[in-house]
Amino acid sequence: MTRQYLHTNEQKQDMCLKIIRSLRHHDTFTVRMVAQATGLGSMIDAKFVRLLQDIGSVHAVHRKGSQVYYAFDDRAASKVRAHFSSLAEKPTPVAKARMTVVKEKASRPKSRTRPFEPGFGWSFINEIDAMLREVRRGMPTMQ
Repeated sequence: MTRQYLHTNEQKQDMCLKIIRSLRHHDTFTVRMVAQATGLGSMIDAKFVRLLQDIGSVHAVHRKGSQVYYAFDDRAASKVRAHFSSLAEKPTPVAKARMTVVKEKASRPKSRTRPFEPGFGWSFINEIDAMLREVRRGMPTMQ
């Protein structure tokens, strides 16, 4: 089974109409029957059944365990066409970019008065640095 990606509203409308055409002759249907009719996975078909239910062209009839049985409305295809045609008419609003001007100045970061613990200061670091320099150069350590 190859993957199909349905990006545009036209593709989604075609898939919804295909579901309606292929299962209209049944009194009730399940998501598994939709998956067999369309050839897509049951997860994608469950989303399409939920979409059809939100549109109002499909309604849940009854449940048997975890299985939900659905039925089509009498005007299912016309409701789908009306829904997707109303989506096509609405242009998507684009927000204008705004430039924000910061009027406050950022506070200066606080510096620690004692960056090291007592006894661990610059003299100690310089002493260790001098010892490392002597080791690198091959000189004996001076105490």
